[in-house]
Amino acid sequence: MAQRYDQVFGLEPMNRLVTLFADRDRNLALSPRFQTAADRDFEGDVAKWDEITYKSDLPPIVARDGAPKAMDSFDKKARVVEMVTFKQKSRIPASDVLYDRELGEAPTVKASAQARVAREQRQHLIRLNMGIEKLASQAFTGTISANTTNFPESDISHPDFTYAVQTTTQNGWSTAGTKILSAADAHLDKIKTLLNENADAEAAEVIHNHKISQYLLGNTEVQGWLQTTQQGVDVYRQGNLSAAGGFGGIPSWTEYDKGYVTAGGTFIRFVADNKAIVLPRDGKAELWMARGYGVVPAAAGRVYGEAGAIMPRRAPQAGFFSYAYIEPGHPDAIWIVTGWRGWPIIANPSAIVYVSTS
Repeated sequence: MAQRYDQVFGLEPMNRLVTLFADRDRNLALSPRFQTAADRDFEGDVAKWDEITYKSDLPPIVARDGAPKAMDSFDKKARVVEMVTFKQKSRIPASDVLYDRELGEAPTVKASAQARVAREQRQHLIRLNMGIEKLASQAFTGTISANTTNFPESDISHPDFTYAVQTTTQNGWSTAGTKILSAADAHLDKIKTLLNENADAEAAEVIHNHKISQYLLGNTEVQGWLQTTQQGVDVYRQGNLSAAGGFGGIPSWTEYDKGYVTAGGTFIRFVADNKAIVLPRDGKAELWMARGYGVVPAAAGRVYGEAGAIMPRRAPQAGFFSYAYIEPGHPDAIWIVTGWRGWPIIANPSAIVYVSTS
């Protein structure tokens, strides 16, 4: 059964599809940790929030009927950033989706048109989600550099934005004899101590790529530890520590090798070689994904570019958005546009440790 133009290319179906696919297609490990919420959706160009540093000193002792004693609150710093906008388009030949029509007839689309649009949006979303993951991976390092160097096809660069995550360098992981677990200044104990002392937090997870798995599985002390655990066989079978169950007192070790391919064909992982991200228990880092609203054509139910007054309007939802348009005077193709507007927020950056190893 033939469908009208607006049933496939109108704002409502286009944005319904892009929202449906947005989370379904995210086989990623970093950006999904940033939670979305209505109070983190922002109008305009900027996102605003308070960066928090909690104190972990002791409370005062007073008499049973004594007056409470005033104590310092948490440290708070106002943060403001201009959100990133990703936006891309691709061309669908009119012959792929439209039935031929006589002059003056309402345009109708082929039954396969919606599937064709869905495939375009899926490709767009793969790229958009890669961009969001790139921003999230940079946030965990302490610096987001949303510029034309890191996003080479971009028109503009944003100033670098920093988070005061804790950083530490742990040398010797690539050396089999390094005492990672038992030395007086054991490497993993140092990492856990940073969180305990500076953020009142406990390490819950280490995210790293295969390089650190190779280092640790080749470490003599780690090999000895694995021989004493029931999970040792599974660890060596999988080739990583995800089955180790509490190695070094940290409950979860996640090997993550996903990345993106540059225009020149170079594969770049979201977690670099010899680096690790340590996250705390109980969401103490307070990770949020700020979302802004893209700009779309105002005429809902009409393809942007058709005859009539078309004005810009706010996208129907925050974050992802999509629309279609025809270039005036060139009705031989329909352009599909998909975008995202937002920014990864770390409200309590001291609860994250970024580790450099060798």
